[in-house]
Amino acid sequence: MGLEEGKHYVLDLRDTKGDLKAAEGAARSLEQEKVDIIFANPSSVALAAKRATTRTPIVFAMGTDPVEAGLVRSFAKPEGRLTGVYSLSQELTGKRLELLKAVARGVQRVAIFYNPENSVAAVSLRSAREAARQLGITLVEH
Repeated sequence: MGLEEGKHYVLDLRDTKGDLKAAEGAARSLEQEKVDIIFANPSSVALAAKRATTRTPIVFAMGTDPVEAGLVRSFAKPEGRLTGVYSLSQELTGKRLELLKAVARGVQRVAIFYNPENSVAAVSLRSAREAARQLGITLVEH
């Protein structure tokens, strides 16, 4: 489209390396700098950005239901200043474990890493626990 970075737009990347307090601080800072939009990925960062800001529009890309996570009111009418893409990855947790068991036939224990302070991760964890139970796999949670 002929747009040039630095001339027509500026990308200001802030990698908080999974630290949600740092993500809130970065979002607050971006809002104070009066950026036009914040792109937040994953869902935990989108939630942190929403908590930390009041005016700046936020676009998210996530694998968790944004309505259930409290980012938007509904799919049909998100309202507010948040919108984005939902990739349904949370619902695939059971299928992923099923495929893992099919590929690695002898698998009995699977490690799962998550942030217990992330309410979105808790939903995925419940899904993983149920799938593991049905498949006879032991989850090792970290």
